Amino acid sequence: MAVRKKKKKDKDGKLEWITAIEKASTLSITIVFFPVAFLLLGVWLDKRLESTPIFILLGMITGIVLGMYVFIKKGKEIKINGS
Repeated sequence: MAVRKKKKKDKDGKLEWITAIEKASTLSITIVFFPVAFLLLGVWLDKRLESTPIFILLGMITGIVLGMYVFIKKGKEIKINGS
């Protein structure tokens, strides 16, 4: 008779690999969302105000900085909460 290994679960009862994928996807969405959102806002503002690509540049810079800030903050939360 074959012995089955018990699947490891975290404290919420989820399988560990599902939890790891959840955390990785949260961080990757965070790092992509803010630059893209602020880029689109900059494009819209530049078209609306008929200006040079100043708002596109400001939007990208703001999005990257904000995205990195949230990424680091969420990364620290994940590390503090135990994995």
